[in-house]
Amino acid sequence: MYPYVAFLWSFLNPEAKAAATALARALEGANLGWTLAFVSTGMQVYTRPTRADLREYPLPSSRGVILGRLFPADPRNLAQGWEPTLTDRDCARYLDSGGRRLAEDYWGAYIAFLTSPEQPHSVVLRDPSGKIPCYRLRHANVDVLFSDIADLAALPLPPFTFNLRYLAALIYLSTLEIRESALTEVTEILAGECLEVHGSSAEQRIGWDPCSVASAARNCPGDLQAAHRLRWITQACIDAWASVHRRVLHCLSGGLDSSIVLGCLARSPSAPAVVCANHYVEDAEGDERAYARIAARRANVPLFECGWSSETFAFDARLLALPKSAKPGFSQCARLIHLEAINREADRYEVDAVWKGQGGDHLFLKAPNIASAADYLADHGLRWGLGRAVRDAARHSMQSYVSVLSSALFSGRANPSRETRRAERKAHFVCPEALPDDLEGYLAHPWTLAAEGLPAGRQRQIQLLAGVVNRHRPMPGMEVAYEHHPLLSQPIVEQCLSIPTYLHLKGGKYRALARAAFGDCVPREILHRESKGATTSLTVESIRRCASFLCELLLDGLLVRERLVERVQLESCLRDGRALAPDQLPPLLACIAVEVWARAWSRTSGAQSPVRPR
Repeated sequence: MYPYVAFLWSFLNPEAKAAATALARALEGANLGWTLAFVSTGMQVYTRPTRADLREYPLPSSRGVILGRLFPADPRNLAQGWEPTLTDRDCARYLDSGGRRLAEDYWGAYIAFLTSPEQPHSVVLRDPSGKIPCYRLRHANVDVLFSDIADLAALPLPPFTFNLRYLAALIYLSTLEIRESALTEVTEILAGECLEVHGSSAEQRIGWDPCSVASAARNCPGDLQAAHRLRWITQACIDAWASVHRRVLHCLSGGLDSSIVLGCLARSPSAPAVVCANHYVEDAEGDERAYARIAARRANVPLFECGWSSETFAFDARLLALPKSAKPGFSQCARLIHLEAINREADRYEVDAVWKGQGGDHLFLKAPNIASAADYLADHGLRWGLGRAVRDAARHSMQSYVSVLSSALFSGRANPSRETRRAERKAHFVCPEALPDDLEGYLAHPWTLAAEGLPAGRQRQIQLLAGVVNRHRPMPGMEVAYEHHPLLSQPIVEQCLSIPTYLHLKGGKYRALARAAFGDCVPREILHRESKGATTSLTVESIRRCASFLCELLLDGLLVRERLVERVQLESCLRDGRALAPDQLPPLLACIAVEVWARAWSRTSGAQSPVRPR
């Protein structure tokens, strides 16, 4: 997390300038340690740096500032003491391209504020990894950009209102990642997006485009070359992040992705101190200690183990300590339950980052409904290799050859990502009338809409990516060390997108290319694993043990009061102890997350008046 608040306005508008001045004075008057990182005739950026791995990069000639961490696009150019060279000409290119050229020259974790000293033209770009949050609201013709909504408490803004349409959609699709937020007045600049301001007009759009990267996949070299390059780029990105982290706590599940991160981290020349933690569940589904021990032994790093049970992973009053945010999500609730243990471990080892293998499933393709045979057909037509692609797709999807071939031949007749959603989801708990009109269009991330012309498998790839880079939401002030997900580094993402899905899944195995790429740094026992640890049974058991608390939380709360959910369905699920169907668990967890989120806002003075736009 990098705390910042920025104000953008047209310097041709005196009323907007006066409003921006009032907002800036209120922020400075709060005496919370804000410092002015950049000021121009139409932009002011305040920061409150709290992390050594993130910093400020002032741009020349009053052209803006970049907050975060930059690395060179070519990892071979990264040497000790490296600094970016940002010239006037470069900054002009970045501004004129809406930030796209910046994402071509550098990668890392950043929010870029670019402006022109001569014209009322500004651009804000959020990097494709989504590491640093970026939210936006507009007040009195001033765009306010921020990373944490709690930082706006001192500003003279009208009360926020609940966006009931968004909350209902979130229960329907718990992985929802769109520009709207749970507050009507706030939108999110998603990972890879930019906000471009010309005078009094502002447009939010895609800045870094994954579709253009995925479109080049048909020209990918053979699988051996692709595996070699994936291995090299991943090592280079982990080396870059290791160079700015002194001590790392790595969450080592024992699965492939976290083992890849550890294997590369153990080879990083900067050699940060590493300690691994394995959080296990004592059942066949969730106990991966044996694999974590093998990986830690191979990397020669210490490993400690922490067991979870339905008593320690409990839905209880701890959830009510969740801080206010613009968007609810169950992942925040789960992290809050784990936070005491994670903080204790981070504090004990004095780490400055908690690393995880998040993103591997999405990038290396451990996911259902990857239409890899359709991609092969789109790339190469009716060649002999199509038979092999159909065979591989049938193996990993467990469908018949005829079904896979038929799907590949006719996938161009409909939008696969939207058809997949309709086939996979059934509405549970949510009231149908609470959902937005044009539901499928509302649920779609901008990247997935832009990808509709791509082959079906690549559409699915981009859909998965859109979910994972926007998922993590820091909890400022509560975490001893912030989470870091090195696999979501832009060069790794681009490399994975540039590899055809049928190479990722060669031989009918999930993550087949990744297994080949990282054979030198991951133990064979883990490389050959087909299973993956899960905590579903623990979650269900915790729901049953905490049914009394959950009934009190949900049955008379915001969701029922505003008719977002069916009270009878919730009650029969919680109070009657009926078995939960697999597709009922995500919407139930989303109900918990939304209600906890609403309670966090209700703790402040002044109730929020809900709105339900259609």
